[in-house]
Amino acid sequence: AVLLVNLGTPELATKKSVRKFLTSFLLDKRVVDMSRFFWLPILFLVILPFRVGRVSKLYQKIWGKEGSPLRVLSESLSIKLDKALKKEDVQCVLAMTYGSPSIASVLQNLADSGITQLTIIPLFPQYSVSTTAPIFDQVALFIKKQSYFPEIIFKNNYHDNPLYISA
Repeated sequence: AVLLVNLGTPELATKKSVRKFLTSFLLDKRVVDMSRFFWLPILFLVILPFRVGRVSKLYQKIWGKEGSPLRVLSESLSIKLDKALKKEDVQCVLAMTYGSPSIASVLQNLADSGITQLTIIPLFPQYSVSTTAPIFDQVALFIKKQSYFPEIIFKNNYHDNPLYISA
């Protein structure tokens, strides 16, 4: 199987959903590498109370009938790649680092299906500690709880790959 992973998006363009998404995203130590003693008051007393309303209004401006543009476009890419890989007997699925479908839920579905090899492709062509590393962290946390998991290939840096460049 191939697992495409994007950053994530709120489920809805509402204040409640945006707050949940931003909280999850901004609590990740890979995203904000700052002492929790200083960061948590800033996050919960300044950023979330004042930013959620503005951000949810911005999301509402770009939200489509099908939902978040990031989610819709990521799902479209996953579906197209899944169709292209069918002849190789490889499935392609999408997960989000923050939000739904979560990496853990998708990995559980893949494990239950009996896959023998998993290629993980973050939808970020260059490695970054704030985007790519959290994916690896979540995959490792999932595997840590499993008695068996198949071979994993993690593509974390493909910005200079000729196929990526030509695409």
